[in-house]
Amino acid sequence: FVGTTEIMGDTEGRLFAVDYKKRHLPFEKVAQRVRVQLVLWGMGGALPAPKGLVWSLRTSSGFYGTPVATGDLVYGANWGGQVVAARQATGEKLWVVSVGSKVLSSPSIANDTLFIGDMDGRLHALDTSSGEERWRFATGGRIMATPVVAGGVLYLASGDGTLYAIE
Repeated sequence: FVGTTEIMGDTEGRLFAVDYKKRHLPFEKVAQRVRVQLVLWGMGGALPAPKGLVWSLRTSSGFYGTPVATGDLVYGANWGGQVVAARQATGEKLWVVSVGSKVLSSPSIANDTLFIGDMDGRLHALDTSSGEERWRFATGGRIMATPVVAGGVLYLASGDGTLYAIE
């Protein structure tokens, strides 16, 4: 959450921000349905953005983990192995990098480093400002859980049942 805005990803490959305080009044829902019908019949222009939508950013693959935000940036990692950085306020894409494997887990951030685990069992440490890989660590199994940083230690669980503690 950023104020009243929630940032999320969907399985269709969209990363978006929604102001959850925006509500439809009863008559607005009816007017929206009429407008959708007019557009479908070819009698109206483009559909307006859904109420509360702040921005939307399209990527090539779906998001299964939750995006993470820090400062004025938001980061998401998708099923296609892409990691995306965007501005929280506008959704402007700053960079996209590929980690080379599918990602199901959510990323985490500590000390300007973005941590992402992939389905090939690799933990990627990326620079938050550029997406450049700082280092990589291979585990014995798929990484499907979010890496966690606590007390200066990075904790990581892999699919083979091993818990790693990296300083």
